[in-house]
Amino acid sequence: MTNVAHWDGVWSRVPSMRLTNRLFVTTQDRMRLLRRYLKPGMRFLKLGCAPARMLSWVVTQGVQVRGWIIRRREPSGAANRS
Repeated sequence: MTNVAHWDGVWSRVPSMRLTNRLFVTTQDRMRLLRRYLKPGMRFLKLGCAPARMLSWVVTQGVQVRGWIIRRREPSGAANRS
C-alpha cells in the first residue's frame, strides 16, 4: 500500500521531457554523433529516408547524399483480389 507522503513525492517531481528508455534516439542525437565524422566531399547513404530531415542536415555539412525510400510491395496478384 502507498501513503499520502509517497504520492506527494511523486507529484512534486519535475517531469522529464525525454523518455526514460536509453534506446530512444532523436534526430539531434544522431546529428551530434555524425558531426564528428562527416567531412565535406564524403558520400552518405541513408536507407528509409522519409521525411528526410537527416539528409537535409547532412547536405549542410558539405556531404554528397543519397536516400533510398523502402516501399512495401504487395504480393503478386494482391491488387486483383476482391
